[in-house]
Amino acid sequence: MNIDQFKCLMFICGLKGHNHADIRARLLARIESEPPETPTTLQQLIDEYQPHSSGRHQQFSTPDHKSPRTPCWQCGQMHYVRDCPFSNHRCKQCNRVGHKEGYC
Repeated sequence: MNIDQFKCLMFICGLKGHNHADIRARLLARIESEPPETPTTLQQLIDEYQPHSSGRHQQFSTPDHKSPRTPCWQCGQMHYVRDCPFSNHRCKQCNRVGHKEGYC
């Protein structure tokens, strides 16, 4: 894997959530089917993603304060920790309260 392919994979990994599932699948399929002599570049992926973002290309330059930049550390979903439904959950693995199983 070269640096450009790694950048493409990191871009795709950043497309989290159910609303990006079809885009992630299509971009991954594009990378997998690329011929070695003409690899896909990060700019090509961004250009392909942009028409499907419905004019929301601003998300690359300005943060959306309605959703966090990183997943919740209590459950791994894309919401703020203060809104986590697992805040009062008792973990069956460690028996502590405040996180989903597997996030001990």
